[in-house]
Amino acid sequence: MTHSTPRRARSAFTALAGALALTAISFVSPTSAQAATKFIVVQHNVEKNGAAITHALKKAHDLGAQAVTLQEVCASDVPLIQSYAASVGQTWSVHPQQSRTGGCGARGDVMTVAVRTAAGADNVVRSLSQDESVNDDGSLHTRQQELVCVRWTDTSVRTVCSVHVALGKAYVVGNPALNARKTQIKEIKDITATFIGNGQLVVVGGDFNAVPKDPVLNRMYARGVDNEGNAPNGKFFEAAQLEGQTANRGGNATDQSGKRKIDHVFFSNNKTPWTQSGAAFNALDSPSDHQLVVAKATVQG
Repeated sequence: MTHSTPRRARSAFTALAGALALTAISFVSPTSAQAATKFIVVQHNVEKNGAAITHALKKAHDLGAQAVTLQEVCASDVPLIQSYAASVGQTWSVHPQQSRTGGCGARGDVMTVAVRTAAGADNVVRSLSQDESVNDDGSLHTRQQELVCVRWTDTSVRTVCSVHVALGKAYVVGNPALNARKTQIKEIKDITATFIGNGQLVVVGGDFNAVPKDPVLNRMYARGVDNEGNAPNGKFFEAAQLEGQTANRGGNATDQSGKRKIDHVFFSNNKTPWTQSGAAFNALDSPSDHQLVVAKATVQG
């Protein structure tokens, strides 16, 4: 004998199913509703060269890049950035921060700079451990490095940071036994973890003074083993990985020898889909002794 479900029970079941469906929809909609957009960053260590700054700014404008990260900018050259923006009829958010006292002679201090190529960004600065190394002539090279960021204020929360990590031989000021490069990268991971934990897209562009498979970068990469076969524990996909859709840590050389990639652009994996098309890591000639890097990725939010 066939048993039919009472009408009242069916109605209750239908209502419950509808409520669960609405709950599911309301739960997934914030993520699914996030628009996927192409995000372009121009990264450049300009090595105190004003012409290299202008070269980077023009490239950013021509490509419609949303951000520029610069290192080794002389203080007297910082006004070039806003002047260029004005020349193309725009207002940019320009945030420089001293990274070394002096260093440019009469042109002032050495600066690390983060730029949003539009208005509407706050300056976010976090101190890293000061580093020191001994020059060939026996003098000391001391820096007060910062993680210098611009944070969007008018759209989805995005934070783009510029950094110049210490040389491999450098040590933390006051503690010669502590490697500065390793320490600073750990600090960058810890600082950006807070940003990521708050639901922000975080992009870090900079001169890391380390090649992709150096174990010191395990705290940045989310995928790909180092040159010793160790797995990483970071929260970022690097632009070259996204371009090739490969976990392999590589990419075009960016230093003056043409043999080492030491400039990187990292996109946080909370807002950057691994599977995507159109991502890129391009190293281009520049008046600087570093290559100019153009990094592209599809991001959410």
